[in-house]
Formats: sequence, C-alpha cells, structure tokens
Amino acid sequence: MRRALPALAARGVKVITNAGGLNPRACREKIFEVARELGVSGLRVGVVEGDDLLARLPDLVARGHRLANMDSGEPITAVLDRVTSANAYLGARPWRRRSPGRPDRPLRPRHRHGARARPLVHEFGWNGADWDRLAAGTVAGHILECGRSRRAATSAASGSA
Repeated sequence: MRRALPALAARGVKVITNAGGLNPRACREKIFEVARELGVSGLRVGVVEGDDLLARLPDLVARGHRLANMDSGEPITAVLDRVTSANAYLGARPWRRRSPGRPDRPLRPRHRHGARARPLVHEFGWNGADWDRLAAGTVAGHILECGRSRRAATSAASGSA
C-alpha cells in the first residue's frame, strides 16, 4: 500500500482485499498511518467482519455441527482446547449490506472466490443474468489476488494493467 496508495488515491481507485489476516482492523489503522506519512487524506477504509468463529466453536459442536480435520477426519472435539483460530470463508452477502457511504477500500476477511464478483455487480449495475461478466470478474479478481506478481500488482494499482 505504501507504494500504491498515492496513485490509488489520486485516481480514485477502489480497492477490495482480504488483507489484514486475522486482524483487518489493525491493517486498517496501518493504512491510515501510512496515508498520514505520505500526506494522503480523504481515505475511506472499511472492515467487513464475521469470519471469526473461535468463540462460537463450543456452541457449534453442542448444536451437532460436525467439525472435523479435513485431512484425517478427526473430530474437532479432540483438539478443541488447543484451537487458536477458526475462520469461515464469507460469500457475497456482506456486500449487500453495505451502506450508501461505503468505503473505497474495504478490508475483508477470508471470502470465496465467487464473492469477488459482488462488488462488480454493485459498481456496474450487473444483474444475475450477466453470467459472462460475472465469470470474467471472478477470474480477474482471482488472478489479481492469487496470481499476482510484484509487477502485476503495481501495474494494476497504477491503472496500466
């Protein structure tokens, strides 16, 4: 963000990312800190929450949800006292609840690849029948997030990709 933020802000580029790992609020504060250092103002950075399930694990197990190690099949109850992180991948619903004064740079927790198309639907007014556009948006988001190199990320931020 330090390298890209001035160009992003100057061009009004909106950024959607799953940055911040387990602490997107701290990532948001760091973005504001970097912006202050660079003299960039007027940023709106939001955080989408709801992926942290750690505190809910005992209740989920008690209600009969089968949570197991995806490799061994071992039930989570065998290690529940040692679990330090439990996060879900979110879908597109958090985008539907965004307010009219939505941030330009929302920080999202983990999300399904298909959820990347939702901001495009909102921004460009696409409807559920725009399958080619939704597919293209999903693929573009996947490539930018999961396949980026330093050059690709810099090019995308500068608008030359």
